[in-house]
Amino acid sequence: MNRLKGIVLGVAFMALPAIAQAQFINFDDMSGCGTALANGYKGFNWSDFYVLDGTNRSCIEVSGYSNGVVSSPMVAYNAFGSTASVSNSNPFTFNSVYMTAAWNDGLNVVVNAYDAFNVLMFTSGFTLNSESATQKVFNWAGVSSVEFSASGGTDQGYGGSGTHIVFDNMAMNGATANVAPEPATLLLLGTGLAGIGGVVRRRRGKSIEG
Repeated sequence: MNRLKGIVLGVAFMALPAIAQAQFINFDDMSGCGTALANGYKGFNWSDFYVLDGTNRSCIEVSGYSNGVVSSPMVAYNAFGSTASVSNSNPFTFNSVYMTAAWNDGLNVVVNAYDAFNVLMFTSGFTLNSESATQKVFNWAGVSSVEFSASGGTDQGYGGSGTHIVFDNMAMNGATANVAPEPATLLLLGTGLAGIGGVVRRRRGKSIEG
């Protein structure tokens, strides 16, 4: 029995460094109503990712953007409803992300992950709705870029339109910088040891870039 406990604890502590590296990006250190994420933000390169304050009604009215807020107040989105991607020159693990459809229920989303030679490693397809955020767990290891594209769905009458995806609390494990540990990951670790993972919005004549 003691030997078994030793093996279990040994495996747990061997996994500790990898689990502790899992980190999440909640975008809440950003501000604005349509601000582009610059390359280098949190140690990654970003293509067609913008952010906005989902709680600010002078910025965006109730829609998938406000419904998709997981950690207040900021969310990210794919500008103009186009394909957006996050990448790093060093391979990383894409763990999970919360996603919401901004305007259309039944929004068709495809997520593809590629290696450093742009060879497809993983792919996943699903639908999103606009009422609340849905956590999607991937745990794709050794990827160099992750690409998000969307199409279709039914307009829910929020006053805007497009194939925009709302993102929050994006968790990645790898060569990130200045990112806080993911609370859910730390909770999983503690549980395991105890018991031996551009909106285009016009309002009153104002427009939001992207």
